[in-house]
Amino acid sequence: MDRQAKLQELFDKYQLGVNYHKQGELESAEAIYREVLQFIPNHPDVLHMLGLAIYEQGNPENAVELIDRSIRLNPQQPGFHKHLAVVYLEMQQYEQAITCVKNAIALKPDYAAAYNLLGNIYQAQKDLTQALSSYQKAGELEPNSAEFRHNLGSVYQKLEDFTSAIPHHLKAIELQPDFAIAHNFLANAYHRLGERQKALTHWQIAVELAPQAPEIRCNLGLALLLEGDFNRGWQEYEWRLKTQALKKFDLKTPMWQGQDLQGKSIYLWSEQGLGDTIQFARYAWELKRRGAQVTLGVNKGLISLFTDCVTEKFQVVDGLRSKVYEHDYHVSVMSLPRIFGTDLTNIPQQIPYVTVAKIKTAIEPTDNYKIGIVWASKKTASQYTRKTCTPELFMDFLALGKVSLYSLQVGEDRSLITPWLKEDNVSDLSGELFNFADTAQFIAQLDLIITVDTAVAHLAGAMGKPTWLLLSYMPDWRWLLNRQDTPWYPTMRLFRQSKLNDWASVFTQVKEQLIKVLAGSDPVFPVDNKSGGEVSHQEIANQLSVIEQKKLDKKDITELLAKGLTHYQKQELSLAESYYQQVLEIEPQHPEALHILGLIACQENKPGLAIALLQRAIQQNPSAVNYYQNLALVYEKTGNLPEAIAVYQQAINLQPHKGELFSGLADCYRQQAQIKEAIQAYTQAIKLQVTHLDLYLSLGKIYEQENQLEQALAVYRQALKYHPNSGCLHNLMGIIYQYQGKIEQASAASSAVVSQYGPR
Repeated sequence: MDRQAKLQELFDKYQLGVNYHKQGELESAEAIYREVLQFIPNHPDVLHMLGLAIYEQGNPENAVELIDRSIRLNPQQPGFHKHLAVVYLEMQQYEQAITCVKNAIALKPDYAAAYNLLGNIYQAQKDLTQALSSYQKAGELEPNSAEFRHNLGSVYQKLEDFTSAIPHHLKAIELQPDFAIAHNFLANAYHRLGERQKALTHWQIAVELAPQAPEIRCNLGLALLLEGDFNRGWQEYEWRLKTQALKKFDLKTPMWQGQDLQGKSIYLWSEQGLGDTIQFARYAWELKRRGAQVTLGVNKGLISLFTDCVTEKFQVVDGLRSKVYEHDYHVSVMSLPRIFGTDLTNIPQQIPYVTVAKIKTAIEPTDNYKIGIVWASKKTASQYTRKTCTPELFMDFLALGKVSLYSLQVGEDRSLITPWLKEDNVSDLSGELFNFADTAQFIAQLDLIITVDTAVAHLAGAMGKPTWLLLSYMPDWRWLLNRQDTPWYPTMRLFRQSKLNDWASVFTQVKEQLIKVLAGSDPVFPVDNKSGGEVSHQEIANQLSVIEQKKLDKKDITELLAKGLTHYQKQELSLAESYYQQVLEIEPQHPEALHILGLIACQENKPGLAIALLQRAIQQNPSAVNYYQNLALVYEKTGNLPEAIAVYQQAINLQPHKGELFSGLADCYRQQAQIKEAIQAYTQAIKLQVTHLDLYLSLGKIYEQENQLEQALAVYRQALKYHPNSGCLHNLMGIIYQYQGKIEQASAASSAVVSQYGPR
């Protein structure tokens, strides 16, 4: 066989390997790549593909060596550098990954996928500012990538900027309607902003698109539990056991699902936080009543608490060192509410089930009202920001007189109390708190516990201690909604944020109630929930009947909204309209149905109807900024610029940090020839969206039209900081320089343009 024929044979074999690779048959692909390399051992493409195949089989160390060899043989191939960065990211060698991906970008400045990967690396490093910038660049280079837009939204969510996240997830879904993860993230953003109906709709769509995705099913379960729909919520929440984080608990011995336990042993394991273990340990007694020998595996910080302080004994062991296989059954404590069929009427209520028999370390006697305080959750917890305030907010209580504050805060935030320890009535107990039995000792001596949502709240509740719980705007599922009490702990009262991150209003409520308590009122004060507080069993039955009917209506609405949205995203407008009209038949003023019908009317060139529908949507949900934005766009489309400007200004009053609103406002001013106002609006839009090239171009264009060439150049120079490779910017600057007679600068700008658009 001549050389040419042999090379053709090897090439065909290599292509066969690539085909196997694409089909996921990695071992077959690897074997073919190795066979080809026996004849051409230094072929960079084959080495590169072999490295990828080995990486995808879970061997990143060997993959690094192979891909690095391919780079040494062909250092000008940007894809090689990018894929080496992928492997380093998997190995958590972030600096090496950054170096590799930057090498790829240096070779190919418009490499959108490389910028996206760079964003992934920065996210892994928790450098969210750099991640945001990288994803924005990726989106600018490839604006029709659903993945890039979704990633940008995900970073905004990590930055707690849910309003900014939503448009990016919506755009990702518009580009890829079956993007289940984007629906999942969009639902979370809506949820955090309190738009619960939208959140449920998108979680249900996500479940329809990816019914086997455990994270999505779990999120839907948590949302349903928060709504009080325990029947469906527990079922969906059980999917958490299939998530990657909990697969390690997929034990070989049978998981208990309600079988007869008489004479059987059962091991209860804890999968989540310490507070969850304290809350759901109450089910251990339910199992004992069924004749089981119960062993509870817990975090070592809880061992002494459950050994010494529970009212009815069972075996307690260190969860990390337990012998699960010695028991007939095992089960997560978090699965027990589902198995026992727990709903709002039958939560086990053996409070207190944690007691302190003997005080070992006494608090110094005082006639003051003794309040234990906690202001922060664990620093490493995913919800740390949401569940944390500052100790300073508690210090206002001292001005009421006859109050002593005792810090039960542990962890990194415990030292934040230090500036107030000079006060006679402020004490730091953290130095005495080595485990939860120690914490229980001090809780037992206090009159009231005021705490954010931490394990201390559960401990105090389990002890039957009067406890005031400070909750975020959208709290953890167990605290439900629109009520001041909780069926889990009868001596606990809830103080809720009225809007996102608004701790000030929470402490105003607490202070007002504390004044009453200091005057002699019971800290476990009567509540005025929407259900009417304490009710008889018959009243409960009647209310549940009404609730069930509402659930049916709500379920219908949720399904109709989901179907309508699916058709709307596919631009099947007639079908979408029919579903949203059905929503209005059940709930005539449903804001989102009115909103989407308005958008459909606009697309069907019915601006009058669109305006009327969007105005009705705003009346029903006056805080929905996107409703105003879309109404303004309709006015702008019809040429009614004064109305568009007025609506944009209303939206800006609601959301003054949303750059898109200032951009839209600026466009309207420009069309009305209100140059000064347009310049101001574009300038503000740029401050909020510093990497958006089109804003700089629009502002620069205005300055050029006004013959303010130096101002135009200043804008373009600012844009170059974020878009140094923009041929458009260099070209515009070159034209201005040429007009000004600055030949040298014009030539430099022209050269920059050529370098961008020349051969690659």
